[in-house]
This record gives sequence, C-alpha cells and structure tokens, in this order.
Amino acid sequence: MSTHVYVGSTISHTDVHERLPGAVLHPPVAHGDLLQLRPRRGDTVLIIDGVFYERLPVRNQEILWLLQEGVRVVGAAGMGALRAAELHTYGMVGIGTVFEMYRAGTVDGDDEVAVGPGGPDEKHQPRSESLINMRVVLRSAVVAGELSTDESARLSTLAESLPVADRSWPVLEARSARDPGGEELSARLREVARKKGGGVQREDALKALDFVAGGRADGRASAAEPRERVPVTPFLRAWLDQNRVRPVGGEPVDDVSVLRFLQLYDPAFPERWALYAMGVIADGAPTAQPIPAAERRELEDRCVARAAERLGGVRLAGSVEQYWLAGPELSLDEREKLLRVLVRSYRAPGGAPLHGCPQLFTQPAELWAKASHAVTACRRENQRVAELSPRYSVHRLKRERVLSHFARIWGVADAPDTVLAAARDRAITSLGQLHTYGREMMLPFLDWNADDVERALAQVAA
Repeated sequence: MSTHVYVGSTISHTDVHERLPGAVLHPPVAHGDLLQLRPRRGDTVLIIDGVFYERLPVRNQEILWLLQEGVRVVGAAGMGALRAAELHTYGMVGIGTVFEMYRAGTVDGDDEVAVGPGGPDEKHQPRSESLINMRVVLRSAVVAGELSTDESARLSTLAESLPVADRSWPVLEARSARDPGGEELSARLREVARKKGGGVQREDALKALDFVAGGRADGRASAAEPRERVPVTPFLRAWLDQNRVRPVGGEPVDDVSVLRFLQLYDPAFPERWALYAMGVIADGAPTAQPIPAAERRELEDRCVARAAERLGGVRLAGSVEQYWLAGPELSLDEREKLLRVLVRSYRAPGGAPLHGCPQLFTQPAELWAKASHAVTACRRENQRVAELSPRYSVHRLKRERVLSHFARIWGVADAPDTVLAAARDRAITSLGQLHTYGREMMLPFLDWNADDVERALAQVAA
C-alpha cells in the first residue's frame, strides 16, 4: 500500500519523512493531480496543501472518485481541511483544529487558508500568512490577556480586509499603527506574533501525519461510510480522459487529444463510429470491427427495429431530414436516411461523444501510437509557427479556411451542410467544434500536412 502526501508551505518534507518514511511527496494539489495519480485500492492520500489561484483547485468530485475507488483520503491544515469539511460525510477523514472550525461553520471562506505561494525554487514557502492562523493567534492572545476581545476582533477584521498576498504580521502591525493610539497596539501585536505565530496549520499537519502513520492524533478524526454512491458526471469523465496522460517523444500526450486527432484524420473513423453507435442502439454494446457485409446488414436491421421499438416508430419528418442530412442525401432511400440520422444523433453516455476511449477506437495499437506521435509533432509545429509572428496562430484561422480544409481532407463538397454531415459521421457535433481551440476541440491539429497524415493512418488502419 502506498501513501501520497500533497504538501507545500505548511510543513517541511523532513517532517513528513520523519513520520512517514515511505511516503511519496507531491507539490500542493491542483485540479487533475489526483486523477493522474491512479492509486490502488487501499492506498492513502493525505492532502495538506493545495493551490487556489495559480491553477484550478482540486474539485470535490475528484476526491469522491478516489473514495469510491477504495482509497483512503485524509485532509488537514489547508486545502485538505477545507475539502474534508465539505466531504467528511462521504468518507473523507478530517484532522485538526482548522478542519473542526470549517465543519462547525466558525469559518467558511476558502481564503481563510490561502497564502501567497512561493514557487518550487522557494520550496513552496509562503509569502504571506493564512487568515485562519492569524485568527487563532489573536484569539489565543485574548485568552492569555494580551489583547482585549475588541482589539482581537478589530485586528481580525483588518486582516480579513487585506489581499491574500499582503496578509502578514508586519503588514498587520503597520496597518494597525495608523489608527489613533495604534502604535501601542501594534507593539503588543508584534510581541503576540513573535510568541504565538508558529501556526495552527502546522500543528494540524503533524497530527494528520501521526494519524496516517497509525499513531495518536490529538483532535478528532471524522470519517463515515458514504451515504450513497456518488454519480460519475460528464465533467468527471472528461477530467479522467484529459488526465490519462502518456509520455510521447518526451512530451505528455493525453488520450483525448489522440482520439480527437483520429476523429479528424483517420479515414476509417466514420465506419468505427457507425459500428459503435449502431451496436449500442441495437444490442446495448458497441460492435467490434470489421464485420462481414451480411453481419453489417443484420446489425442495421436490429438498429432500426430497436429504434422503432423505443421511439414508437421511426418515420422521419421533413424537418428532421433537413437538420441531420446534407442536400444530396435527401434523395437516399428511407432506410439509409434513417440509419444516418440514428448514427449522427447518437450520444454516448455522459454527454460527450466518447468518454473512456473505448477499445474500438484505440486499436490497432500501431494506429494509436502513430496518432500519438502525430499529436506531438503537430503541437511542436504549431508552436514553431506561432513563434515566427503573433499573426501566425491557429486562434486566428478564418472559419472558411477551416471548413475548406476539412472538406478537402474528408472528400466532400465545400459547403456547410455537407461538411457538417461529414463531421457528424465522425462524432463531431457542430461546425463550431471544428473552429474552437481546446483539448476537447479540433484546432490544435490543423496547421500542418494533413494529407500525409491521412495517408499514413489509412495504411495502418488497412
């Protein structure tokens, strides 16, 4: 069993290794990190620190996915305490004072545990103080008789008004000194910070390490069996796909990008998609390819029959034909028109066309490998061209040029309805998707010799 610890500014790596000698250390957790981790059932993930601003923060759904996979997830001190307070009823373990404050509602803002982060070169040491640590210190000063209740409340409010990057004891001292009679209060505050400013978050992190190591943890460990299985949403499916990354040519390439590339340039992809869609409609499972003509005909018949059964008939209205078929296709026989509409309108579970990269689209392995290398080469070429001038970018390609490009590659007429029909045969839902830049979309793969790519993929597919 492995233990993974996400830690940055709260506690040193030395402290972690002293209590968990075999732990695998990671930088502060961000969105996608847990999905790339791929832990095994029975492993432990301890979240202490996480990012808030410089990258997207870790989402609750990512942690819930780990819990459902049988991974123990523990949170404390910073981002871990915040997420544990939100998810302890689903099985995440929360440790320490900060967690208890969040769970009780004593504090509720994300910025309570946020700090101005230092980079890797600075060993993630914070450039500011967390608001929650300042609150705890000020409250303890009231108990010790070093500050009055009013003074503590006034200083807490002042600290809360500071930007995250400016929250520090010296800044708070300087701001408090501006008020009438504030110099004396500032001097007492300086002494309070010197004596008590060690940090409740560090204490919580040590407790969490002891808990994971099997020792005593002063403070409650709250855990519960999930009340119900959390649904796997389209967002989580997409995140899993995007974070399924493999090194190709020294660069990370995600499965989504490879699949999108094949959608565009694999000449056999429309047939793969047709078999996938008809198989699921007809039999509840995709059909492996290739299949003999007679079996293909039987599959089509079952697909039509099943659609008629579920829809109470499958006669196409004129508006439906106009929406799903290109002009030349309107003269096809009714059966062929119906099959094309069924395939083009089919959506795989989860909302997006293809989540999880079904094996039907990843085989043969040589085809997937060639497409993976093509994605890497394309990215490099786009980057090289973009560096020549700000004018050269896939972001600046005109829509007409994009549509003409794919009309030529797919061998169809250069007209919006025919290009859209060909795109739908490849599980691409709209012309806008062809002209949008992003990992889920198509433009990253445009600016290079697509004809050579298609010929190479065709040779492999054959």
